[in-house]
Amino acid sequence: MASSFTYSGPNVAEMTPEKILECTLEEIQTKCGLSLRKCQQLKRDAASKVLKAQFLPLNRLPLLSKLTTGCSKIDFLLGGGLCSRGINELSGASACGKTQFCLKLCLTAQWPKSLGGFEAGVLYISTEGRFPSKRLNQLAARIASRTDLPKEVTSLPYSDNVFVRQIGEKEDLTKCLSDGAALMAARPVRLIIVDSIAGVFRTDLDAGAGERAKSLRAVVRQMEILSGKFDAAILCVNQVADVVSEGGGSQQVPALGLSWANLLRTRMWMSRTGDKRFLEVGFSPEVPSGVKLQFEISNDGLSGV
Repeated sequence: MASSFTYSGPNVAEMTPEKILECTLEEIQTKCGLSLRKCQQLKRDAASKVLKAQFLPLNRLPLLSKLTTGCSKIDFLLGGGLCSRGINELSGASACGKTQFCLKLCLTAQWPKSLGGFEAGVLYISTEGRFPSKRLNQLAARIASRTDLPKEVTSLPYSDNVFVRQIGEKEDLTKCLSDGAALMAARPVRLIIVDSIAGVFRTDLDAGAGERAKSLRAVVRQMEILSGKFDAAILCVNQVADVVSEGGGSQQVPALGLSWANLLRTRMWMSRTGDKRFLEVGFSPEVPSGVKLQFEISNDGLSGV
């Protein structure tokens, strides 16, 4: 332990950093025979070993990056776009438009920063069937044909910068995220999409609720490390579950329960009533909850009505 610190003394080698912080300066002087100045430095050195978090003044806090969805109305609903900090979730029943939302982000992530993009690629982890490459190419072709967008957007090689991995088990997801770290270190990738997170955890029938919660926390921790290191946005698509309401009826709620919900920064909810589709924010630290926006899906992707 003595080699970890600048100063040495009779009993420094026997003192852990935690023990040094518990002692007063006078006690350290008595035990180690050091000057007051050296004892102060010793405590600062010990604190740097124990306290990993750094506290920054408000004017030095990094600004949160937001990824545009390509639609100003949806961006406004989300407080500027998809946030690059914390875990974003998009829940909803089948055929609401969740995957369409994800595919549009695969394109806007590559846009210039001046237009709300990240100028970076995407890691798309698919857990339910084949990746819809045909639809992605259709959306990319529509962007290429638009005359209202600059050439730096219409000429991008979109499909070259979407990296797809298809998995089926939670162990595969852990391995995929580890591999993703190597990919992001080698290439500019700043968006990770898991479609869907429930696909690898709802089938984990052998594990109890506590074990599944532990696995979810471990996966989220991996994601948060990648998000912080590469300033990347994380979007997890979630399925729905039917629960019995107090009146005896049933209602749909996001799957995976509270153990998953407590790990999220932002929850978005998609619903469909007849031919009308809606997007709302379930909770977020930046925007009001419960505000609904009607949207439609066209050849150009999602857009607010």
